[in-house]
Amino acid sequence: MDNCNKCGKIAEYSDKSGPICYSCIKIKEEALIHPIIAEVVEHSGVSFQLLVSPSRRQEVVEARSYAMYRLRRDTDYTMDRIGKIFYKDHSTVSHAVKTTRILLETDQLAWAKNLD
Repeated sequence: MDNCNKCGKIAEYSDKSGPICYSCIKIKEEALIHPIIAEVVEHSGVSFQLLVSPSRRQEVVEARSYAMYRLRRDTDYTMDRIGKIFYKDHSTVSHAVKTTRILLETDQLAWAKNLD
């Protein structure tokens, strides 16, 4: 058996991106249907594929960070669970939440102002 290309566990399935385990499939499905993520994709102009990519372009990082902030604020998701959706570590989620909160308080995240 192959290892999951996302987390390294034993993969039960294979999709177009390669071997993938059951827990990563569930996270992927959850992320695709979560209304907060759909709202961020719609208003930011950043696709879901870019949100979960390792891209460090400013508009992608801002949208991803805002989605993490909203998921943490508006759901009971842990930072670890949010991190798994975006293939990030929980410490990255913590930093994104803190940074986004500051950006929103200082009106530096204009596109997200109407969503908050």
